[in-house]
Amino acid sequence: MGCAITRIVKFLRTGEKGNSLITAVTELRRYTQAQWQAYGKVGTEINWTGINNASDMKIGDTIVINGVVTDKENISVSLYGTIVAINGTSVKERATVLIISGERGPALRGPQAWSDCAVGYVFQSGANGEEYKDIVLYGNNYYSCIKSHTKTASNNPGSATDTNSGLWKLADKLEMVATKILLAQYALVKNLGVETIDMKDADGNIIFQAKDGNVTCNSGTFTNGTFTNVKVIGSIRNPFNLANDSFDTDYSDNVAMLSDDRNAWLTAYSMPWDVSQSGRRLTIVNYKWGSTLASGKASINAPSGKYFFEDGIKKNKLKISREIIEMTGYGTTTEFYGWIVLNRTDLVTSQKYGHCLKALAVGTVSGGNSNNNTSITSNTFDGSTLTVSRQSEGLYRVYYPSAWFAYSSNCRVILTGRGVCYGEISPVKATMHSLGNGYFDVVVSDDATRNDGSFDFIIYNGSDFDILK
Repeated sequence: MGCAITRIVKFLRTGEKGNSLITAVTELRRYTQAQWQAYGKVGTEINWTGINNASDMKIGDTIVINGVVTDKENISVSLYGTIVAINGTSVKERATVLIISGERGPALRGPQAWSDCAVGYVFQSGANGEEYKDIVLYGNNYYSCIKSHTKTASNNPGSATDTNSGLWKLADKLEMVATKILLAQYALVKNLGVETIDMKDADGNIIFQAKDGNVTCNSGTFTNGTFTNVKVIGSIRNPFNLANDSFDTDYSDNVAMLSDDRNAWLTAYSMPWDVSQSGRRLTIVNYKWGSTLASGKASINAPSGKYFFEDGIKKNKLKISREIIEMTGYGTTTEFYGWIVLNRTDLVTSQKYGHCLKALAVGTVSGGNSNNNTSITSNTFDGSTLTVSRQSEGLYRVYYPSAWFAYSSNCRVILTGRGVCYGEISPVKATMHSLGNGYFDVVVSDDATRNDGSFDFIIYNGSDFDILK
């Protein structure tokens, strides 16, 4: 029997416990088709010499002898046989399967259960002109049709009719597996145990490999599914999906919504709140989908006992304007607490809300009538220490790291008087007096003349806004 397609399967099977499938390391054998067919006849014993890896083999292993068919344009051939004797570099094998590549032959049909084939079913043996080679399962054994015939109630494998007419042959399990895997254009294997699987592209590059307990996939598309304890190195693309009134996008973490409160009604959405949301990172955009623009606000209500966590408080409702909101689900494997709001960013708003103001330092100067009773308390973004000195009555100098600014003119200070003037009852006012390299001066007073007193301050870098110009 020839074949239409040959598949390459590494470590096809290990056979019985302790036995292996081993390809002979030897010269390429060259024989005619008739010679190969004679050597490959099931049960034929041949003693092969010059097997360089014979020392790696043992009786009971399956040996593979590769060669070419000299009178068939040197097409490739593989002979499978069970090793029955080993003597040095000589190996005797008993033939089980002969596979000649390149010829077009009948397709495998089956294995199918004997009981599933009705009386009158025509079995084919793959003889010349026949389309199929039938394999049946009967009594927990596989049988190969060796003579075409029609099924009757009494010609099952092993029956007297079979024995007398030579209809069926008990198929060697290796023969059945090799035939099904190597010869069939499509094989469905319910139970397959292998040590290595390689899948290659048209150029011979391995794109999928399962070997030594590791799986490597260099190309592919995975749809749906759940992957546990997976590290992803590289880019993850998660397209946006438009949500209905509920977030029915289980396989997308980027959700678009469209608010519309023009009729004085907030568009109400609902979200998932089960434990499977714990650790999920969700991005919600309320702006535009297609030609439709969001209008006003939308709201999402939290169920009883669950919350949105934002700005340090628990919220029963989350309102969304034209903005992007990033959230992460928070909970254990048995209880879901709610969604933590990580960030909000305005998106093409109808009104203007400005740019975030970032503080370098916040603090308080407690102004006395001398350096001895003047002090400063502050917090800085980088842990730097600020100091203060009283220059004269009502004039205080605050020192900061000069490296904070490329130019001292970029230093911006917000000042607020604290309490009343030192030894007085009038409220304090604080005014920026001057800037220097690494310091700023503040004048404190309660009228036209300077008076000692305290003030609060915030320092920020004005050049942060330059990037927005």
